[in-house]
Amino acid sequence: MAVVLTSRTDDSAIDMELSHLSDVPEEGPEHQQEKETLMGEIEIEMPVPKELDMPHTPRMPMKTFADLRDPPTSTSTPAPVKSSTDFKIRRPSKRKSVNGPTENSNSPDDGIVLEDTSNISKEDVNPCDECEPVQPKSRGQFGLLLASVGLSILIGFLIGYYVRGEKYRIENENEVCVIEQIPTSLTAQQLQYQDQAVSGTSKDRLQQFTRTLAQSQCMSGTPCSYNLTNRLVTKFKNLGLPNVEVSTYNVLVSHPVMTRPSKLRTIDAEGSVLETFLLYGDEEVTSSSNSTVDKPSSGNTNSSPDGLNKRSIADTPLPTVPMYMPYSASGTAQGELLYVNCASMTDFAAIQEMGIDVTGRMAISRQCDMMTMEQVKNVEDKGMVGLILYTDPADSVQPMGMTGMYGDPLTPGCPASDGIHRTNMSEVLPVIPVQTVSTDVAEMLLGNITGKVAHDDWHGGLNITYKIGRKSNKPSWTVELDVHNTMEQQDIHNIMATIPGTDYPDQYVMIGGHYTDIPTDDTTTATGSTSMMLEVATGLADLLEDGWQPKRTVMLGLWEGAEMGSSGSTEWVEEHRMVVGDRTVAYIDLDSTVGDAGMVTAETSPVLKGVVMDAAEQLDLTDDVTTTSLDGMGDHVPFSHELGVPSVSFHASMDKSLSTTMLATKTLLLLADDPIIQYDGLSLAEMVSGYVDNLGTMMGGNNATMASLDTAVNEYMQEMVTFEAMVDDLGSMADPMTMSRINQRLMYMEKAFVMDGSSDMMRNILYGTQQMETFPVMIDAMSDEETTESVEEMLSAVQCVLQSATTSLSLS
Repeated sequence: MAVVLTSRTDDSAIDMELSHLSDVPEEGPEHQQEKETLMGEIEIEMPVPKELDMPHTPRMPMKTFADLRDPPTSTSTPAPVKSSTDFKIRRPSKRKSVNGPTENSNSPDDGIVLEDTSNISKEDVNPCDECEPVQPKSRGQFGLLLASVGLSILIGFLIGYYVRGEKYRIENENEVCVIEQIPTSLTAQQLQYQDQAVSGTSKDRLQQFTRTLAQSQCMSGTPCSYNLTNRLVTKFKNLGLPNVEVSTYNVLVSHPVMTRPSKLRTIDAEGSVLETFLLYGDEEVTSSSNSTVDKPSSGNTNSSPDGLNKRSIADTPLPTVPMYMPYSASGTAQGELLYVNCASMTDFAAIQEMGIDVTGRMAISRQCDMMTMEQVKNVEDKGMVGLILYTDPADSVQPMGMTGMYGDPLTPGCPASDGIHRTNMSEVLPVIPVQTVSTDVAEMLLGNITGKVAHDDWHGGLNITYKIGRKSNKPSWTVELDVHNTMEQQDIHNIMATIPGTDYPDQYVMIGGHYTDIPTDDTTTATGSTSMMLEVATGLADLLEDGWQPKRTVMLGLWEGAEMGSSGSTEWVEEHRMVVGDRTVAYIDLDSTVGDAGMVTAETSPVLKGVVMDAAEQLDLTDDVTTTSLDGMGDHVPFSHELGVPSVSFHASMDKSLSTTMLATKTLLLLADDPIIQYDGLSLAEMVSGYVDNLGTMMGGNNATMASLDTAVNEYMQEMVTFEAMVDDLGSMADPMTMSRINQRLMYMEKAFVMDGSSDMMRNILYGTQQMETFPVMIDAMSDEETTESVEEMLSAVQCVLQSATTSLSLS
């Protein structure tokens, strides 16, 4: 145990220097009144300016992003203390006594303040010189007093080393001075704050947020999304969140052309049209409705009880585009329809074995659990002219959009800012039209396909006989796909609020959600995501007003561009890659889904599984929460898959939004306030061990390199067990140096699995585009087109990463 100098940091802001936020005047009385309502009106002149004019009154002095990278006075872990002779003990105005707080003490953190007295002579040192001690009458009595003090210190050290949460006492005849040692668990006050945040979550407020946001569904890069950005920024500021910043990126966006119809037609052998299906667009719709949902109005705004003051909606109704596929090539394609199951390379290999030529034909595919970009690439590589996608009743519902595309397609690996080179569109985007259709349309199309019956495992849930198509090149009927989309570079924005940590300011716990999506007749995932984020923000703002400050820095992010390859979160991570990757403890993503009612799904890194379920248990939600591994869709991907930041993505239907919000808030606070980072190392070890076992089964178990990998995973498991025992040793964790070393290794526990040298987004070998039973990089390496040598090379690369992860755990 050691006596620790407690750093009393001021409420300093961490300014991420995110672009386009103007200087801010001080708050006046009128602005204070605006906080009583929840959000004010922002008037915007069109066209959209390059900078956002958003007045802001910070709660704390602002720092630059450079200060965040290298805090001048604070450290991420408690600093090693000086010799006990270098400190004197000064009684504060509100001092704790052995019997508890004084009558006038209101602060839960009041305690003894230690001052550096390294230049004071030993004769001047009295451990309780401000406790009004009785003066000794002789040198013998004075020496006896010093000896007793020294004995007390020694006993305190021994007790504190083995007992968690003990106090170190120095006594004289009149007073007892109490010094807090480093806490190794949450304090009673922190637990009280957590209970307050969770119990304050309001179902009525969530529903009101949802109702208001449902009236402002926006696609990215539109005037609607720009106005919504301003409103959300104002909301964050009115709540009292500190350091609200906006970052802007100029990305390629793809919108449907609503002034021209996009259609799907069936045509017989003579060229006559059999049926026509309108996908979206109409000749009679004026250009004012194209992607413009929420225009600035000159009239009065309507007050809304949730603070998101309603703007006057444009005269034209909210355009809904449920059959829209961003980044699809525009144009017309025609060909005989061929059912290709999930459009995987394995599926195409099976079709080739049947002797069916796919060249020049139109593909119809289930979405399955594949990335759309992967399906498009496979179809293009086989020489097919277009791709029609649908969700089969036998499959889980997948997010809409060009999944598998991450960030701005023209600036891969770099933030989409001025001066960054843009790649040619034809090199990165589909060259064929791609379109989703409803289940009813898909059933009609598939039901009319003739030819060979599909394999049993290709059959879905439609009431038809699934057939692949004919071998003949003389079709009896064809499908014509006519799609019209725009491609243009537009600004998108992210909103970030930063609450500085008091003890570990350079360790970040982040929570985020997206606020744009493809508008539909129903509530979108963006509506649910933003509603839950606003409720979390409200709870944290209330805690700040009551005196709470997190031990670690807490960052709240709202991302634009979810439907455009999660471009908002991806571009932000690309801009701050080194700092985010090095210092982020966890990223929590909030999402809404049309999944199973009554359940909350937590797609989580294994190291966060324990804290998520611990939070669920404390909230009595264990039976309502199911955990799975992370997949490759969502705003968590740039954090987890590229940088190795432990992440959890909460998905819930709207009827479980309250439970999801409470669970996310509890998880956030556990990670932000516990002195020891709450990671579940054994779950990670079990996942890695299971991956290796499954890989051995897939490879037959007779591979020499596989035997080496088995040895490596056994060593990793042993090192993890030793490491977890150290974390659970409360006595050793009371030592500040040991706690610092443990937390540092915890921070890199999952990041150790990021493969160096890879330019792919999927750099973390634990995750891929979908959930798998072994390392996704090995699945890719063992595909039909890979050679035995490439499989051996990848197997060695996995072993190298695993050995490095083992070394990173050792304290020696």
